[in-house]
Amino acid sequence: MELHGHNYEFLLSQTPMLDVSAKFRGSVIFLTDISDRKLMEDELRELTLHDPLTGVANRRLLQDEGQKELQRSQRTGAPLSMMAVDIDFFKAVNDRYGHHIGDLALKKVAELCQSVTREYDLVSRTGGEEFTVLLPHTSLEQAHALAERMRCAIAESCAVLNEHEIKLTVSIGVAALLSAHQSIEELSQLADDALYRAKNAGRNRVITA
Repeated sequence: MELHGHNYEFLLSQTPMLDVSAKFRGSVIFLTDISDRKLMEDELRELTLHDPLTGVANRRLLQDEGQKELQRSQRTGAPLSMMAVDIDFFKAVNDRYGHHIGDLALKKVAELCQSVTREYDLVSRTGGEEFTVLLPHTSLEQAHALAERMRCAIAESCAVLNEHEIKLTVSIGVAALLSAHQSIEELSQLADDALYRAKNAGRNRVITA
């Protein structure tokens, strides 16, 4: 309900009114304002679906949205791809500058990933320095091009974190759904395998499955 320009949520309960002969004469309706409770529930739900440090999706939301997009792809035949992204030599950043600077670096990479991806893509943090990007309606070739733009954007940026100038690079593995019988876990594994090949090949590169 909208009151004075603000939206409120109410819990409605109804109690019948009876006369002395127990015949129905009307109802008493009670409205209880539960707006604050609903707001708190929504905020708690957001916390369970997003990474508290970077604000991007967490693994749970990735799984939920991944299943939806997989079903859509199976139903319509639309392509579906995924990126596995890992910050190169991130342990060295933590060891040299401390975990606070490492956290700022994670937030910076998350921002750059979101700046390159599209509105319907989903960027998620799935590990310490690992991110996964779900790419609906995206072929393997399109996903590779998007991953290359992401890699370049991060490599060309210079993060100034608490007066420390830090250059970051990422390795990216890219995979696309190969058949309607694949699961989202199998797609993720293909992207992870490609990521490991990118790291073993020297890092700061994109490899497709």
